[in-house]
Amino acid sequence: MSLDLKEIVSLIDHATRAGSETHNIEFKDARGGFGKGVWKTISSFTNSPEGGYIVYGIEEKNDGVVKVVGGLDVANIQDRIRSFCIEGKWGQEPLCFIRKKGS
Repeated sequence: MSLDLKEIVSLIDHATRAGSETHNIEFKDARGGFGKGVWKTISSFTNSPEGGYIVYGIEEKNDGVVKVVGGLDVANIQDRIRSFCIEGKWGQEPLCFIRKKGS
C-alpha cells in the first residue's frame, strides 16, 4: 500500500487522537536514546504487506494517553534508520519526514 504524505499524516493523527498504536503505526518516545525495540519493529513492518510507520516523539502511557515530547535528536534518528534500512537486509530507503507539533 503506497500512501502520500497527507494520508500518512492522517493515519498518525487518527492513532494519536485514539491514544493507541495501530497494526501499522508504532509510537516511540526516543528521548532516552534510540532503543533496541526499533529493530524489531522495522523487521515486523517489513514482513507486513502494508509495511508500517514509526512515529518518534510520542510517549504512549498505559492509560491510553499519548503525549508529544521534545528533546529528540531527529537528525541522528533519521540517519540511523536510513543506514540500517539501506545497508541492512532490506536495501531500501525509508520515508523520513518531520512534522512540528501543531502543524
